[in-house]
Amino acid sequence: MKYYNKEIETMSRENLFALQSERLVKQVRNVYDRVPYYRAKMDAIGLKPEDIGSISDISKLPFTVKTDIRANYPFGLFGFHNGTIEFNVLCSTTCSYSSLSSFCLEVVISISIG
Repeated sequence: MKYYNKEIETMSRENLFALQSERLVKQVRNVYDRVPYYRAKMDAIGLKPEDIGSISDISKLPFTVKTDIRANYPFGLFGFHNGTIEFNVLCSTTCSYSSLSSFCLEVVISISIG
């Protein structure tokens, strides 16, 4: 069988949980620190990045929906850090194969302006 990334595609559930948790915690901290829109949305519900410790906490997050993107387009979801503009989105969607499955999609596009 061919793999795009064999290490990730064949890792154990425990290791996958740990990897997803690590990445989610990092991205939540990133958007909270760098994107005023997300800071305000999280502060409005009393959520701090420290409250997100693993992928199990994903349901606590105020996910971005289409209307949020429209209302804040084009610059409201941008973060700025060390001369770099970042477009950060945390969103929730439903997988096409099951209406019960959801996932977190992390999108970070960085553009250097230095």
